[in-house]
Amino acid sequence: MTFPDKARKRGTSLSRITDTKTIRRLTSRLSVAGMPFGWWIFVGHVDHTGYGKFRHGDRVLCAHRVAYAVFNGPIPEDMTVHHVAQRDDGGNLIPPNKLDCNPEHLTLMPLEENIKERNDRHRAEEPWSSSVRPCPVCPGLAVCAERLPLSWRIGLDETEINYVCTACHTPHRIFA
Repeated sequence: MTFPDKARKRGTSLSRITDTKTIRRLTSRLSVAGMPFGWWIFVGHVDHTGYGKFRHGDRVLCAHRVAYAVFNGPIPEDMTVHHVAQRDDGGNLIPPNKLDCNPEHLTLMPLEENIKERNDRHRAEEPWSSSVRPCPVCPGLAVCAERLPLSWRIGLDETEINYVCTACHTPHRIFA
């Protein structure tokens, strides 16, 4: 059995998605209310790389690609959908969240440029904000509890809990 090479798979075109059943299924899997940084977190299946997966017809696609095709339009064959890094209220750089499907945080980019941007980001002198750390339980991101909306912090013992995952909503004690 042969498998298509990953670069070709990533560059697969996707038409604008307008059928209401698919849009309803996608939006039912997005957690939007109260999310930090304007994230629209995909709460469906997450693969081993940390990307949300969504079935569209007979294909299983990355959820952020489907969200782009629904809200922004078609994806040409030679382009990838890129997650744009955000800044918090203090101006600190927040790493892109692989589960974020907010169309304002997604942009088209050639594969080579997307890879270069990712590599540059990992080598950057400016570290990611200390207010965001990888979740130790799932592929999501844990956000410093004091930066979360009050509704997320109710009932947390902030002397014991200092981070809450935005994907699995699990509170954690993470040491810097």
